[in-house]
Amino acid sequence: MVLTHDEKLRYLDRRDGSNKYIPNKHLNDGSYLSVDFKMNSCDVLLAGTMGNMVKIFDMRKPRGAPWIRRKGRTNYVKSISEHHVLAAGMGQGNEAHGDMSVYDLRFLRQNDPAGVNDPLVRFPAHEYMQGAACAVQLDRGIVAVHEHTRMKLYSLRSGRRITCPAIDKFAPGCTISGAVWATMPNEQNPSLFVAARNAITKFSFGNNFDEDVFATSEPTRSRKG
Repeated sequence: MVLTHDEKLRYLDRRDGSNKYIPNKHLNDGSYLSVDFKMNSCDVLLAGTMGNMVKIFDMRKPRGAPWIRRKGRTNYVKSISEHHVLAAGMGQGNEAHGDMSVYDLRFLRQNDPAGVNDPLVRFPAHEYMQGAACAVQLDRGIVAVHEHTRMKLYSLRSGRRITCPAIDKFAPGCTISGAVWATMPNEQNPSLFVAARNAITKFSFGNNFDEDVFATSEPTRSRKG
């Protein structure tokens, strides 16, 4: 799946190998910003738009698609379970900071053009930034997100902030360009890798995030290109 400059979602049909695209009709201004496949399904695609919708495409019949209607655009979309999706993005108009929310795909209001979908989980303490780095750790139900040159952790189940002194003190003084969770060889628990300027910092955690059992490694410096 590829987001292309002509604002189309292009893909190779696994059935005949042909190059196809998903039409962008009825997508407000027609721009896609983020994509992810629905968990446990290679046929259902979630697509965040510049407008106020997350489209749910069935690749077997992509011309008819229900949607999640939000208050603003969706810069980041992530399937976090078979029925739940995390969506985040900048707002429009007075919604300068946007929002981050979890939605249930079984309860869509596609026939109500004026209404928005009610989130299953809200993150009231979070202020989303344009191009913010987000990383989801599904096993622990945690999302790490960039806020004003800082990384913050939130619970996907409750939406509340999870305090971690090591991460809270981390202040690279610049935009955080990327973040990813990964479990390294010979390690039992996932670590959070954060890229900022010319350094990658690894945060290693214990068995219980809620009790703030964790350790912080020394920064791993990337090579300068």
